[in-house]
Formats: sequence, C-alpha cells, structure tokens
Amino acid sequence: MRKIYDYYTLSEDISQNREEAAKINISYITNWEKLHDSLIGTKKPEELTVCYLSGPEPSNDFKELTNLGILPQNIWAFESDTQAYKQALADFEQGEYPQPRILKQNIETFFQQTPKKFDIVYIDACGSVPSVQHSLRCVFTLCWNHRLNSPGVIITNFAMPDITKNTINDYYGLVSQYLFFKEYPSEDFKINECGIINEKYNQFLITVRKNFSYYYGEYISAVLRDIPAVIVPLERIARNPYLNQILLNLSTIDSKNDEQYIDLSKGNSLARYFFTVNYLLEKRILGEKSQCFLKEIGEFNDLIKGLKIIILLRNGKIELKDDVEKIKDFFETKGNVYQFFLKSQSNF
Repeated sequence: MRKIYDYYTLSEDISQNREEAAKINISYITNWEKLHDSLIGTKKPEELTVCYLSGPEPSNDFKELTNLGILPQNIWAFESDTQAYKQALADFEQGEYPQPRILKQNIETFFQQTPKKFDIVYIDACGSVPSVQHSLRCVFTLCWNHRLNSPGVIITNFAMPDITKNTINDYYGLVSQYLFFKEYPSEDFKINECGIINEKYNQFLITVRKNFSYYYGEYISAVLRDIPAVIVPLERIARNPYLNQILLNLSTIDSKNDEQYIDLSKGNSLARYFFTVNYLLEKRILGEKSQCFLKEIGEFNDLIKGLKIIILLRNGKIELKDDVEKIKDFFETKGNVYQFFLKSQSNF
C-alpha cells in the first residue's frame, strides 16, 4: 500500500493517479499497515504447517521440506489406500525421523471434519482435471472449509489427459468453453443440438486442439483462481439463511430461464459460462468431462442460484431491503469511509 502511494506521489509525471494519491491522508495508510501487521505478521520456516498427499514414497517430499527448515512435527501426509499407506510407512524405516505423521485417511474427509489449518498445501495428484480421482474437488473442499491460513499457499500438480483416448474430445470441449467465455464474455452465440454455434468459438476450439497442452494449463490455472475467488463465495451466498432479510422479491430468480440469464450475464465470463453449460446440461448435450467438472466444484445448483442473485442485482431486477440499502449508501457516499481502491466492473 505504501509503495503504491509513494510511487504516485513521488512521481514527477502529472497524472490523475498522482492527484488522487495526493488526497490520501497518510494516517489512513499508517493505520492500515498496523491492521495488516496484526492480522498477517510473518512466520519463520519452523512455524509453518504443511500437508501433502503421501503416496507410497513420501520421504522425498518430507526431506525437501525439512531441509528448508520446516519441523517434522509440522508436516502432515495423507494416504487413503491401504497398500500405499503400508509402503509409505516402510519408506520411513531407514529415515532419521522415526515417527512421521502419515494419516490413513482421505484428505477431503480430514478437511471436512478436522478444524486444522495449514500454511502450505501441496496436492500432487495423479489424476487429470476433471477425473474420477476427484483431484479438483480436494481443492474445493479445502477452500470451502477454510483449511488454509491467510496468507497461505496451495501448490498443485495434475496429470495431462491421454490425448490418444476417445475422451480427449470431451476435454477439448471443456477447455474451449471455459476459456472462450474468459476471452469473449460479451460475444453473442446460439445453441442447437450440436452445442455452441459461433464462428469465434469454432476457431477457438481449433486453436485449443492444436495446442492443447498450453490451453489445458491455462484452464487449470483459471479454475484454481476461480474456486476460492468466485465459486465458493457464490455457493455461500446461495446457502445464506439471511437472504430473505437482505433482498426484496427474491422469488424473481425463478421467473427467468437459462437463455434469459445468458443474455443478462453479458460481460461476466463465469456467469455466462455456467448458465450456458446449465442450459446444455438440461438439453442433454453437455460433454461427459464437463459434467464431471460440475461435480467437482460443490453443489452446482447452489452455484447457479448464487449467480442468478448476483446477475439480477447487477441488472436492477432484484432490490435490497431499505435498511440494507441505507448501509450500502453509507459506504458508497464520499467521505464516510475512505476507499483505497477504485471500484471497477468485474468480469469474474
């Protein structure tokens, strides 16, 4: 925060950014820094807690972590397969640390049932995204149950789909659809029994086929950003028991069909994508891998409900109750609460 302030205020260039930065009272930044330090702070390697998927040979990762200064007692490994678990224990027999913490348990179940947080979570998955190994669902479960400290780091590694199998066409469709709406969130298109009909989409699909390894990586990166930033919060909105106390005419969300929501969500890439695949799903023309993906990211119906609420709010089709509107107006009125960052239209 202070570096940005210094950058603009000390700059010799006359610009609107410099004029805006000059209006900031330095005491606001000082107080913000104190609050930040009280919540975040710093940690030494020996204060970090790490978890990872064990596999039959966990000692390699274990040694790398301990060499970096992380205490053996703060390293948690998970393995649900009985045979792999036995091999993992045997892998430590000749090691210097005789009692590694290897839990014979599904890591998702642990995230759901145990109130333990980690600073670093390393998911080295053998499955692709999405797949029956539910590699992606593990990340969703971690975020949904708040098992990552703030700040914290998730490190992931997923397998590449076998491009020689028939299922690769489903992966082409999945990746193309997800990234197409990222690139063209306002593009008009049609849907028939063959799926999305649009010239730009057809060209994009061809590009993905030709360079699938690159776009598959881009897809995974986008999904991993979207899960904690958008998908999990939207599902929480849908499950919020106070919605009826916040919003007027909430029943409006069921008065429109998927095609109408696709049109209303122009400019919002994730909303447009999920409304589209929901429509394809209802028409029974959604690819198998896309259906598998929807099962990896929590309750899809809640996600759709959350998206509908947000889109209707942004389009003025649903309103806040009077007392909530007053609170909103207070925060948006200049001078009441200082806003450090300029508001911008989010494209998800």
